[in-house]
This record gives sequence, structure tokens and C-alpha cells, in this order.
Amino acid sequence: MRGYLPTHNLKFSLPQRDDVVWNMANCRNRRMFNDRTGLAAGSHTKKFLLQTYRRDMGGGEFVLMKDASAPIFVQGRHWGGVRIGYRV
Repeated sequence: MRGYLPTHNLKFSLPQRDDVVWNMANCRNRRMFNDRTGLAAGSHTKKFLLQTYRRDMGGGEFVLMKDASAPIFVQGRHWGGVRIGYRV
């Protein structure tokens, strides 16, 4: 619920390098996404939430993204959410 993303699709789950800009674009798994969009995706309890945001790809490059999320409940307890992001 605090923005931790354990896994990402293969294109953006490459091993990290010493280059911060390259990592922003290619190593998005096992990171904290505690920006407004990420926190809303993990903390809401509506049936679903649709958002639009600018994804920071590093090096001053941004991509316009859509984000669809739904909450995860286990035995009545809210555990976070599942997110799907896609380019416009």
C-alpha cells in the first residue's frame, strides 16, 4: 500500500547498472513507487481506479501513461493493489 512494486514486465525488469538514467528506464521492479499515482493505486478500496500520469524514464524523458488498478483483499483485509500500466 506504500508503493512497493515487486515485479514488472520483462522489458523493464533488466538488471541494474551503475547508470541511474538507464536504471530509471529499464529496472522498474522491486522499487518504491510512492508518487501520487502509485500511492493511490495501492491504497484505494474502490472496485477499480483509472489514472493518467507522466512516467519518468530518466534523463528528462517522460512518457504519458494510463494506469488501471484494483484493490487486493485477503480474508477481508486490504493488502494493496494490482496495477496495469499502458501507453496512450
